[in-house]
Parts: sequence; C-alpha cells; structure tokens
Amino acid sequence: MADKDLEARLRKLQTVFIFAADIVPTDAPTYAKLGWRSGRGLEADKTGPVFSYERVLAAAALWRMNQNLILMPSGGRTSLAAQDAKSPTIAEVISFELQQLGVPKYSIVLEPKATDTWEQLCFCGSLARAYDWAESRCAILAPVWQLGRIEAMVQRGMGVAGLGIATLISMERALAAEDPEKWNTYFSDAYAS
Repeated sequence: MADKDLEARLRKLQTVFIFAADIVPTDAPTYAKLGWRSGRGLEADKTGPVFSYERVLAAAALWRMNQNLILMPSGGRTSLAAQDAKSPTIAEVISFELQQLGVPKYSIVLEPKATDTWEQLCFCGSLARAYDWAESRCAILAPVWQLGRIEAMVQRGMGVAGLGIATLISMERALAAEDPEKWNTYFSDAYAS
C-alpha cells in the first residue's frame, strides 16, 4: 500500500464507523431477500448523488488492510417514499453488502437508528461507550465532502453526546489506498460532473 500514513493509523484502530448514505429499491437477484441496495456512483437519492456503495467498498478496503477492525454501518430507515414497514435498515443493507465483499459477520456491528450525520455521531458515540471502545481507537469513514461537517459538529460541542476525537478517514482515500489509478480517476470524473 502506498498510503503509509493510513496504514499506520489503521494498525492502531479498533472500530470504523461507516457514516452511511441512503439505499434504493432493487429487484436484482443478489438482493432478493432485502429488496434494497446501496446507491452507486452518481445515482441520486432524494438529496442527490451520495456514493452509498462506494462507502461500502471503502469500508471493505479498510477491513482488508486490518482484518481486526470492527466495522459499524450507521443508518436507520430510508427516507425514500418507497419504504414500508418491511424495508430493511440502511445498516442491514450495508452489512449484507460487506459480507458479500468478504467481511465476516462477526466483524460487523450495526447502528440501525441514525437518519442524519448528527444522529450518526450520537448513536455511534453511545455504542462506542457501551462497548468500551476508546475514541482514540475509533474512526469515522465518510466522503471527503462530509468530513468538514462532521468536524464542525464536533468542534461546536455536538460531539459531547457522540464521538469527540475519532479519526476521520475519507472514502476516497481508503479506496485510493488500494487502487490509486482507478479511484482517483473515478472520483475526479465524478466530482467534475
């Protein structure tokens, strides 16, 4: 791996909180039991393109770099109108996708309630305390454009109820650590559009 700084940070981590985006309905055979999957690329949910599946791929990449990590997908029910009482949570869909990418179920802990970044901070922080995970050994995985918002919430004291000093890792950096040519081009093209 070319990203030696990320590699060194990952060795010290215990848990990565995946600040997930929304899911979309699907009839793809792979998702027959769930009926939902993460959005891909510039495929938009109600707020616009969110790179949902790329976050899953990035989390799996981090796990491959340190297979002792616990991955915690954070996300409650979808906000899309197509949801119903039987719809899975976002965290459940991401857990399924992580397992499809080779991450064992025992390396995944779900946070199935959060509906926005603030709730992700609060609920992941509560679970970190419940599991007695030191914040210094936790990281938050999100797109680079979301990291500033997370940091601002923490600096304004919002992290008091959640994660105050966790490491921030961008989804783009995690993916580029495995395949810089592919992912740097992918995100350059996506953000340019």
